[in-house]
Amino acid sequence: MDGFIAAVVKPGIGPIAAYPVVLKLLLQAARRGRVRTTRMEAYHLGTQGLAAGADAVSAALDVPLPQRLTGARRLAVATVLSDAREVWQRRLPGAEFHTLSLEDVSTASVTYTALDAVYASGLLQGGADRRRWAHRSIEEFLCATGLQSLPRHSVKRLVLHPRATHRLKLTLPTNG
Repeated sequence: MDGFIAAVVKPGIGPIAAYPVVLKLLLQAARRGRVRTTRMEAYHLGTQGLAAGADAVSAALDVPLPQRLTGARRLAVATVLSDAREVWQRRLPGAEFHTLSLEDVSTASVTYTALDAVYASGLLQGGADRRRWAHRSIEEFLCATGLQSLPRHSVKRLVLHPRATHRLKLTLPTNG
């Protein structure tokens, strides 16, 4: 057990290991002899666990995990770069300026249904109408992996002009 605790403390993965579903996944990996030794590995495993550990509504949507993760990365890119503090399930008239709805982020390749599965998962916390990322580090990890999959010119455009399309249909590239 001391080895496991050191494997969590040393790389600084405590914030994500604090979630019971992630801790369970990390413990299972450790029992199989595969202790996650890097933050990247731990966050990858943790975000998968949180995305897969959805509630009954999300389970009924039957959205495969890869689609949920693609949706989570897209949503994280949108929230980080637009400085949105909350994610609304539906767009509401008069909503605060720093909010974003699932409808704002959905596209043909990242559907509202996939984003709704992310909304219902352990990646986001809050009420029925609006939620926040469970932890800023989770949001940042998903954003970084989402940006990594985009062409360089798209990342440059998003970073230089992140609010240009806020409150309109976001023009994030749909690959990845």
